[in-house]
Amino acid sequence: MSENQNKKILIADSGATKTSWLLIDGQEKTTFETIGLHPSFIDNEGIRSILQNNPFTSFSNEVGELHFYGAGCGNPLGRELIKESLHGFFPNTQIEVETDLLGACRGLFGNEDGIAVILGTGSNSALYRKGRIEHSQPSLGYILGDEGSGAYLGKSLVAAYLNHDLPTVLQESFFEEYQLNRDQIISAVYRQPFPNRFLASFCPFLSENKTHPFVETLIYTGLNDFFRKSLYKYPNLYWYSIRFCGSIAYHFSDVLKQLCDKYKISCGRIVQSPMDGLVEYHKAAKAANKNRNTDDTD
Repeated sequence: MSENQNKKILIADSGATKTSWLLIDGQEKTTFETIGLHPSFIDNEGIRSILQNNPFTSFSNEVGELHFYGAGCGNPLGRELIKESLHGFFPNTQIEVETDLLGACRGLFGNEDGIAVILGTGSNSALYRKGRIEHSQPSLGYILGDEGSGAYLGKSLVAAYLNHDLPTVLQESFFEEYQLNRDQIISAVYRQPFPNRFLASFCPFLSENKTHPFVETLIYTGLNDFFRKSLYKYPNLYWYSIRFCGSIAYHFSDVLKQLCDKYKISCGRIVQSPMDGLVEYHKAAKAANKNRNTDDTD
């Protein structure tokens, strides 16, 4: 039997804003968070610094499997950067680096078929069949796409604020909460790093005020744009269950259900994170592998 069979499993779900980590040690689970490890915005040294300044040092030699699902890992260079950085810290660990979209598919569907949707800081979706991604709509990022995402909704809110299109009560409430003027917002969006995170950071304001008619319309329109420009383009859409994950999907699940009804789409599970499903997926895969190894030695 492989030595790694008796070691711990570490799973990472990394988006544009944060990375959720979960360590499995038998029946015990430990969770913690770091910033998002997007290969377009961080280098090897930055990743190593994050790993050194978090709990990883206390168990780096005890991890047998590390499954990292990350935004930006669809690019081969980005995937290799993440894998190389992780190998430097976990030299004796079997490491898998895949896209956050495959992580969402496995976490939402396991070994079933369906369409998985991520609505977080960014947005993405894929048709998942027979354990692999068969088709996905292109994710064009927060400037050209990302309809329905936190950055997309935040951009609509900030534009309305700067153009004085918000109703007075919302205009005043927004300024009171964030104390931002035009120059500060323009600088954050066009000159500072992580403008998508900046724009998405205003979604709590939308959540707090989602019963206001203006905000209600803004949220509905932003999510409807995702249905029109992404979901509705899947062939044979009505054959599959649609399941959602991400902070936007979770906090505005009532609107998603309305839109699924509107488009007559089968709406399945809506969760904030695919992590629970990923735990079950990898525990099952490890058990199956253990059984195969046992059969081979019989």
